[in-house]
Amino acid sequence: MQSEKGRALHQQALTAQDNGDYLAALKLEDEAMVVYQTDNDDAGFAEIQAMRLLTINILGDKTGDQRYYVLGMHAANASLDLAERAGVKQQIALAHGALGRAMNRAEKFEQAGEHFDKAIEILAQTEGGHNRKAALADLKNHAATNRMNAGKLDQEQVALEALKELEAAGDASDYELKVWKSGGYMRLAQGMQKNGKIEEAKKYLAIAEEIAKSDEALKVRREQIGQMRQKFGL
Repeated sequence: MQSEKGRALHQQALTAQDNGDYLAALKLEDEAMVVYQTDNDDAGFAEIQAMRLLTINILGDKTGDQRYYVLGMHAANASLDLAERAGVKQQIALAHGALGRAMNRAEKFEQAGEHFDKAIEILAQTEGGHNRKAALADLKNHAATNRMNAGKLDQEQVALEALKELEAAGDASDYELKVWKSGGYMRLAQGMQKNGKIEEAKKYLAIAEEIAKSDEALKVRREQIGQMRQKFGL
């Protein structure tokens, strides 16, 4: 069954994360986990682990403390294990996406790309819910940019095509579109920086920054862009 209280707490956690209150987000995620278990919402129990990973990754990015990424990897593996036990395909797909993000932080870029491929493959076989053109395009960008990080610069065009698909999808909210587009350009910037293409990296990061500045709600994204500039000297 789907837990209405669990979903409400899940949304509150997302709002807290968007507002930069990461401690509150973690507390709400744990509260949602307990409610999901009580209400026998197996899919929600698995999905909240993936949500928790996002919060932990942001804390790792913000502080530079690698221990957060270690925790994130465990959260991602737990999310996939739990999703597979629940047998809910969309949650399995999301969990592969979460593990791809964890692999990215661990700089296991080829493996990250494979998990994003798996997420796309499984999600495309499902109906409704998270199976949207925009979500699939975002995952394609993740897969391509991770392969750029691994040295495959031919994936730049694949990543850009995915952003065009995202723009044309028409099934994302304005907020989602801005978050996913700015994230996609940030990943392109990272891929270029990893391959010594500094001017191209600056170009893509500037595009990401322009998108993030267009919406006051993208506070976390603006912080992440600032952290990337400082980390990579862009």
